[in-house]
Amino acid sequence: MNFTEMPVVGLKTQYDCSSFIPDSAATATAFATGIKTQSKVIGLTGDLEKSADSVAEKAKRAGKAVGIVTNVTLNHATPAAFYANVESRKSYYDIGLQMAESGFDYFAGGSLGQRTGKDEDQKDLYEVMEENGYTIADTKEKAEKINADSEKVYLVSERLQDSGSMPYTIDQEEGDQTLSDMVAKGIEVMEDDPEGFFMMVEGGKVDWAEHANDGLTAIHEVLGFEESIQTAIDFYNEHPDETLIVVTADHATGGFTIGNGSTGNSTYFDLLTNQKGSQVAFADLTTEALEKNPDLTFEEFAPQIEDYFGLVLDPDAPSEDVTNAESEAYAEELAKNRLKCSKEEYNELKTAFDETKKSEDEQNVSYGVYVPIAITATRLLDKKAGLAWTTTDHSGDKVPVYAMGSGTKMFDGEYDDTDISIRLGEAMGFNSDSKDAEEQVETETKKPTGVGLKPADK
Repeated sequence: MNFTEMPVVGLKTQYDCSSFIPDSAATATAFATGIKTQSKVIGLTGDLEKSADSVAEKAKRAGKAVGIVTNVTLNHATPAAFYANVESRKSYYDIGLQMAESGFDYFAGGSLGQRTGKDEDQKDLYEVMEENGYTIADTKEKAEKINADSEKVYLVSERLQDSGSMPYTIDQEEGDQTLSDMVAKGIEVMEDDPEGFFMMVEGGKVDWAEHANDGLTAIHEVLGFEESIQTAIDFYNEHPDETLIVVTADHATGGFTIGNGSTGNSTYFDLLTNQKGSQVAFADLTTEALEKNPDLTFEEFAPQIEDYFGLVLDPDAPSEDVTNAESEAYAEELAKNRLKCSKEEYNELKTAFDETKKSEDEQNVSYGVYVPIAITATRLLDKKAGLAWTTTDHSGDKVPVYAMGSGTKMFDGEYDDTDISIRLGEAMGFNSDSKDAEEQVETETKKPTGVGLKPADK
């Protein structure tokens, strides 16, 4: 992939003030501002006493144009860490107000959560954005009119899905706007700024797909993210001495791994291609079917599972509960069609469908916040492909960092997530008396020696 071939690869730690398995609010705050804070907190110190400036806010004060792009909602935790300061990441309306007051030049991607407040009784955030000088371009026709002469812009995907986000890459239809489109338009809007520009671009639905234990959808999200990175690389190729690209994640999600006991050391990734869309799209299909017929049985619904995921369902399928002596014969039978479900897997799906028909409060906690039949089907297909998940939440893995361009040397090695902000600031000249940022970061051995410290002398 284009980012894995970048010349520098680093590795960063992820813990926050309250957990080894942090959330997006704390980790995004860390790499946006250079400080550690508590889970669920955005832009505040760990004791909640002080606000922290993000590298984006510093860039804006330095006269640069600033853009924030994500395919989830713009007041979600990760984008919010670059412009907001709140005790709770769920304060979506307050975050939206701070977004409107940020003065940043370009916002793009999804819509806004709780646009009219939690109780739907406050002024629409779109109206607030417009009062603060932003042009809301929420159709493709309006987006096409945005150009380098546009002042403050909020470009919203015309088609939305899943709580106001852009559609999953796997669910995109011909003509849909993509994350790459949003990046390209941002470059068009900001590239002529005489002081340059800073843009944070999040492929946020990689995380959402992993929360949902949806392997194929996560893969497609990474591919869509790669396309947006290519748009940045194309710009870099035109301005190689002035451009730095850093690719990383705020945290890991899902405990995603290759390998599970059912397939041993073998993998069958081709099985994933039988899946027709995201788990969210299948959940919508399920909801629609049950609204039409609340008494729908699993046996009646099973053909839709087979059609969507390629699984072969048979109520009389053989059991996978075999002895050691029988295991070889069972493995040979399974190899004839690896999409065939065992008796146990059939019953697992049937139980999940029965759970789906219950109210959310009555559903078993093992399904997380997801439609039980949808997450069970994706987990089952992933298991047959040789993948595995440990959680529907985050996981504590260290996260890679890929970099290319001016200042690249600073991003190799292993360091803390707070160092991302420090080193981005170094690249833009914020941590030095030198007015020549490129000279500051490209001199051999001039790597920051600790959080908040200047590079060591030669």
